[in-house]
Amino acid sequence: MKKIFTLLLTFLIVQTYAQDPAIRITSHTTDTDSDVKKPLIELSYQGNNVVLGRFANLDGINPDWISTVNVLKGASAVALYGKEGKDGVISIGLKSSPEIKTFFENEAAIYKKLTKIDKWQDASLRVFEEEKQIQDIKGLTIRVRDDINYLENPPMIIVEFGDEQLELNKIQDLDLVQIELVDEVRVLKDDDSLKSFNAEDRSGVVVMKMKSDKKSAKEFKKLKKAFKKNK
Repeated sequence: MKKIFTLLLTFLIVQTYAQDPAIRITSHTTDTDSDVKKPLIELSYQGNNVVLGRFANLDGINPDWISTVNVLKGASAVALYGKEGKDGVISIGLKSSPEIKTFFENEAAIYKKLTKIDKWQDASLRVFEEEKQIQDIKGLTIRVRDDINYLENPPMIIVEFGDEQLELNKIQDLDLVQIELVDEVRVLKDDDSLKSFNAEDRSGVVVMKMKSDKKSAKEFKKLKKAFKKNK
């Protein structure tokens, strides 16, 4: 599930900084191993849903269009989507507008025809020359049409284990977190939440809650030690 959370977290960080409409995200996989786990991606608009499958393209989605992002895992994903949801489901709810409606209808028309996709081919791959690669994790490439390092006001990123919290110094520090140990990701943008984190001047807060097991406890301890050395 590491790929799912890495993609989602980067997507949510971009969404949190939605004031800059120039930022986009796209993904593709170059891994041809049929055993590699890939989540289903679903778009929802005004009660209508379209499952984009495992080769979904997110590059055309403006972060300003998004109202909700939900991640389903395990039994809940299988119960709602059958065996196709066994590797997880990312459901993206869209706001309502004529432009978004046109986008949704176009995507629905495209993916309706893709009933079968060869496992060696990513049918949704679209490459833009101006894109800059910012992360490559075991075949999963995440790109944005701007360098996220240059965000004027990036969100605060918090790693949480039990009652303890650790603030990451910069977005690049996400590389230090073992995403498979993350149990939940929350994006907070309301005034009360920002105030509780003393982050009123930030674009939002991304909270990564780690699992409550021994491996996660050990990893959180290592993270605290690493950040203590860098201070």
